[in-house]
Amino acid sequence: MMLIFRKFYSKKADSILNILILDDKYLFIKSEFTKEYRFTDSKIWIKNFNKQPSKDEKTIQKYDREDIDYLIEEGKNNLLSKKMLPIKDCKYIEIFEKLIKLQD
Repeated sequence: MMLIFRKFYSKKADSILNILILDDKYLFIKSEFTKEYRFTDSKIWIKNFNKQPSKDEKTIQKYDREDIDYLIEEGKNNLLSKKMLPIKDCKYIEIFEKLIKLQD
């Protein structure tokens, strides 16, 4: 499974976004401005984020599969009719931050 970290500026959100893309199937997002975490499995969102030029992009090689499974499960629980609701789960946030640090 390929996990890619990307960082870029979003004009729409007026914020730096940290995103993780897993196998072009799942998108995990953190806004630096709002400090909100979101998740989607929408192919359209993933396609759009893949097209954006990034300030930084790295492949994360070593990560715990159980952590990824938790992010996916918790993320899906926060989708309401495909709408990305903010995720406030402490474990989700901790795992996300840990994964971003792995790319350093």
